[in-house]
This record gives sequence, structure tokens and C-alpha cells, in this order.
Amino acid sequence: MQNVVDIIPNKIRIETYVKGNNVDLSVSPVESFVFTDTKGPIALSTHDEVPLFFVHEDGYFGAIKVNFQEALDNKIGTLLGEELAKRGLSGEKLTVIMGPSLTFSHNPVEEELYEEVAQKYRGACKATSGVYYVDIPFICLLQCRALGVPMANIRIGDYDTFENPSLFFSQARGEENENVTLATLL
Repeated sequence: MQNVVDIIPNKIRIETYVKGNNVDLSVSPVESFVFTDTKGPIALSTHDEVPLFFVHEDGYFGAIKVNFQEALDNKIGTLLGEELAKRGLSGEKLTVIMGPSLTFSHNPVEEELYEEVAQKYRGACKATSGVYYVDIPFICLLQCRALGVPMANIRIGDYDTFENPSLFFSQARGEENENVTLATLL
């Protein structure tokens, strides 16, 4: 089975290793967040969290992994926002690629939390037949947009870790192994 690869020409190549393929990394996966002016590569190891990689036109490169609670706590806005401000960089010059991760149907929440999240992220909330859901990748997208990242510069992966058991590990399915994604600047 081929790994899942996303390429933005002249910017970045992102490869998520699928089950059964050996991961031969020369770099240790980032624990939470990195934003650097070095050329990488950068690796993230995730269960069902949202892996995000970003490239800034002024020579910066980074990654962050965001779990359910961290998305609700605006981890992207806080950490990435601070780094952009510290360096005087504009979010308009960022390209962001995220996924694979859990999507809507695998993030059910209680009505009270749904109502709380909907106050800030209405587009990331859905109620169907009395069940309430929150879309974490969409919350991440909204946080990137709040930093000024143009919609055209945000790409959400096509794969849900839970719904693709032959490709990805998923903590929601009870699996302990993690998915490794490696990003390399082009």
C-alpha cells in the first residue's frame, strides 16, 4: 500500500505512513509544536489528533498537533499566533496542510458542550437526531483563518483515521500505535 502523500508544488511534501509500511525516520517526531527557520524535515506522530504543517513565504516552517481539548482551547491561535507576532510575520503568507484525523461523526459531545462550542465555532457544530458533534479539523481551519491565513492556502486531508482501519491507527478504535507524518520542504 502506498503512503498518503500531499504535495504543494515548490513548497512542501507531506507523507503519512500507512499501516504495514516501515517508518524510517532520521528525525524525532515533534511532541506538540515547532516553528523554525530551518529547512526540516519535521515529523508528527498522532493517533486521532489533527496534524498540521505550515510553510511561511518568509522562510519559516512548522508543525503542530491538536487534540480535541487543545482545539477548544485555541492552541493554534495561541502558539502559532505568538510565533507570528514575535517575528512580525503575516498569516496571509502561510500555507497550512492538515490531516489525516478524526472528522465530524467521530467527535460526539454532550449538548452542553455543543452549545458552548457553537457560540464560538458555529460552523464546526452539527446536531443530528439528538446527537451533537463537533468537527475538530474545521475548528482548526477557523483558527487558521483568524490568524489571517487565506482559505486558498488551507488544505484539509481527505482521510479520517477511524474510517480507514486498513490505512491508519486510531485510538478511537482502541489501537495504541500512532500514525507518522513527515513533512519536507521542496
